[in-house]
Amino acid sequence: MTEHVYEAVLILGGGINLDGSLSDAAKQQVQKSVEAYNTFSVRVFITSGLYGYKGVEKPITSEAKAYARYAESIGYLQP
Repeated sequence: MTEHVYEAVLILGGGINLDGSLSDAAKQQVQKSVEAYNTFSVRVFITSGLYGYKGVEKPITSEAKAYARYAESIGYLQP
């Protein structure tokens, strides 16, 4: 059986709280992405997002940074 090599796991921005914490839905999205990265042969792990364009107040960090920080805390290790 041939092992598939995937180019990337991409997490699209989906919102964070003003304090930079993730919602349960965002945590689940990151958890599934880390599982995919750790299970399959994936070359790159990408997080994206800044903050919602409709919000008056801006979070203390970007979605991309918050997602990356959470991914590292649950077992994603940068190559």
